[in-house]
Amino acid sequence: MAAHGTNVSVLYVGTALKKYFAETYFGDITHREFKTPGGGIESSIKSVGQQFQILDIQGGALQSYTGADLTSTEPTESKAILTIDQTRAVHEIIKDINVFKSQVKDPKSSVVEQLKDNLKVFTEAYVLGFWGDAASGQWIGTSYTTGTVTGDAVTGAVTGVGTTFTASMVGKPFKAAGHTVWYRVKSYASATSIVIEDDKDDEVSAYSGGAISAGATYEIQANTKLTVDNSNIFNVIVQAGVLLDKAKVPTEGRYMVLPHDAKSAIMASAKINNTLIQVTDANVVKGMLYKEMISGFKIYFSTNVAGDNTAGYNVIAGHRGFLGAGFGMVSTLTEVDAQQNFGKIVKCLFACGAKVADGRRKFAVNLFATFQA
Repeated sequence: MAAHGTNVSVLYVGTALKKYFAETYFGDITHREFKTPGGGIESSIKSVGQQFQILDIQGGALQSYTGADLTSTEPTESKAILTIDQTRAVHEIIKDINVFKSQVKDPKSSVVEQLKDNLKVFTEAYVLGFWGDAASGQWIGTSYTTGTVTGDAVTGAVTGVGTTFTASMVGKPFKAAGHTVWYRVKSYASATSIVIEDDKDDEVSAYSGGAISAGATYEIQANTKLTVDNSNIFNVIVQAGVLLDKAKVPTEGRYMVLPHDAKSAIMASAKINNTLIQVTDANVVKGMLYKEMISGFKIYFSTNVAGDNTAGYNVIAGHRGFLGAGFGMVSTLTEVDAQQNFGKIVKCLFACGAKVADGRRKFAVNLFATFQA
């Protein structure tokens, strides 16, 4: 490998990464509160398949003190493991080193922009795909409540009367009248038969909610999409905040990532102050529209939100403590001769991983909606 070629490759990848970290909201909506299993505190991303343990969030309620000895709460070990398992490779032919060098020296060059944009789509679309890990009971959409149900105390088998259950209900929150805990639909068998389970992924699937009495009413949250427009978008944002408030999620660090289809509804909303100062600084490239928060949320707009404006978007509104995620370059940046192409091949590998621990599900709300002006 020629020395000048190596320098050009480092400049190319390094400039793209610098722009990536400056322009992505990846680090704003995720946390790095994880460690190497076994007690280490290492959290840097080094290899594909690398695993980390998500740190527990302990309840921080203050105790009354009367002079008597206090009872301490013993911490529990987290079972949530984050695995670095998503990869993207750079494998590009450079036919003319001198021309390429002049291109990558310009941070605004198309080749640097393309690599930066590809990395953004890779990581942002990945983390926004975790909408299904929002806690049951914290999904906003149009609920399904038709008919009544009976539930088995041990298996979680639910039998409906007058119901039309569908396969699309799998994974969605479920709660029957008389129960205070939300569960989720585990499987679908027919229009009158589903199975529910505890809202956990870090333990073996089980149902611990007890029997559901015959003839009970029930709710399956966000079964169908909600239509959001300028008349109700502010109320929907407030509703998301209320759900996080009830779950005792910290107010500092809340965010909502909306599709661009929602922008006109927000800007036309009579309940959202249209005199809000629009972003003109570096945050504009992250997709922010206003400097101020809306009902406690820092609002981002993105093309990487899961779904579309026909079938419905799944929007995450939450706190950065919801999703643990890491991203980095996991192979050495190298160059090899392109042989018959008389150039160089630049090679390196990027990887990321993400995980929502069961104890952190409550840190997010899932909004299932389409948007109109």
